[in-house]
Amino acid sequence: MIIKNYLIFFTCVLCFVSHAQTVGPSIYPILQLSPSARVAALSGHLVSIQDSDDVVLAQMNPAIPYSSDHHQVAFNHSFYYAGSSYSNISTGYYLAKENVFIHHSLGYLDHGELQGADEFGNKTTTFKSSELVFTTGATKKLFDRLNIGVSLKYIFSQIETYNSSGLGIDLGTLYTFKSERQSLGFAIRNLGTQIKTYNETRETFPLDVQLGLTHRLEHVPFIFTFTAHHLQIWNIRTDGETTISILGLELKKSLPDSFTVSHIPNAVKMIARNPI
Repeated sequence: MIIKNYLIFFTCVLCFVSHAQTVGPSIYPILQLSPSARVAALSGHLVSIQDSDDVVLAQMNPAIPYSSDHHQVAFNHSFYYAGSSYSNISTGYYLAKENVFIHHSLGYLDHGELQGADEFGNKTTTFKSSELVFTTGATKKLFDRLNIGVSLKYIFSQIETYNSSGLGIDLGTLYTFKSERQSLGFAIRNLGTQIKTYNETRETFPLDVQLGLTHRLEHVPFIFTFTAHHLQIWNIRTDGETTISILGLELKKSLPDSFTVSHIPNAVKMIARNPI
């Protein structure tokens, strides 16, 4: 009965998602940044790795971090071009009585000092721009091999004298196969809406529906993952050729009038007993 209820819930969500945002510009770039060096090195898409010791992965799939360790804390900082920087702190703790793992994170993106200009290109004054996102969520183990998770996000963005805020939600599941060397993850990320717009123009969230499969080799210290992303986009055909980037390689092809999946494979080498 519990499984049936969750299947109905996710079906309803998918029906809504299929009519939601498509390809095009979206708001709040902070929602698309990698929260750690590990995530960035593995293509920025990790929804199926079974690792309960990395609380940061809750920002990729809220169903991943599930540990009986009572407290976890992680801090990451990234430097970007032109003085921009991104900081992220994550924490999590286990509630034994409820059998739930709670996780929080706070991300701050500083664009640095920007040069203003008028409509003729003449320089004016400089100004600041920044974004902040606070995330809180929970992971629940329904059965020995099935986790579910949900995260709520509050986003605040400021550009010069303009500001905007929004609310978002992430949903995720993680299933571990009997061998415990394969896991299947599914996540709906950045489903949300603006509370306050910059200038009365409502913009879309960077919605991303992802499905991933992870396989850990039995006698070799390698983990392989395969992630399909932006599954909510059923038709991404454009006029002429379209450039697709896979593992840093740009491929040009004409896409058909049908469902097309963008996928990112990657491999990880384990340097310790526990999976990386």
